[in-house]
Amino acid sequence: MPTSSVSGSIINGVFQGQITTEDGAVYYVDRKGYHSSLKDLEGDYHSIVYQRDHVNIDKFNKWV
Repeated sequence: MPTSSVSGSIINGVFQGQITTEDGAVYYVDRKGYHSSLKDLEGDYHSIVYQRDHVNIDKFNKWV
């Protein structure tokens, strides 16, 4: 039985959320504008997808 899952919301026609694959990999889907460093990128797209393993969470732990 597959164990993949998706959770999130569709806001103004755009999905934002999390995808977990059967092998346990977690991907996030965010609006391009959510990330200030990406707001000015050229391209006809509204979302970015990135894997949790590619996020440097240590950078944020210093504020917790």
